[in-house]
Amino acid sequence: MIYDAHSIYFISEKDSIKRYDLSTGILSEIVSGEKIVPRSLWGDYDYIYYTSEDGEQKLAK
Repeated sequence: MIYDAHSIYFISEKDSIKRYDLSTGILSEIVSGEKIVPRSLWGDYDYIYYTSEDGEQKLAK
């Protein structure tokens, strides 16, 4: 699970990524190529998701 000031991100065992928006209460799936930049006490981290050839979304760190 990854979180920032606005959203919580859930990554399942099959690399499916879902975003829960804390302000709207909407749970949505991350689209291919969307970039997530969660904020933390240790700085900013970029999490980029892409869709592999078999159609599964993968996390690139």
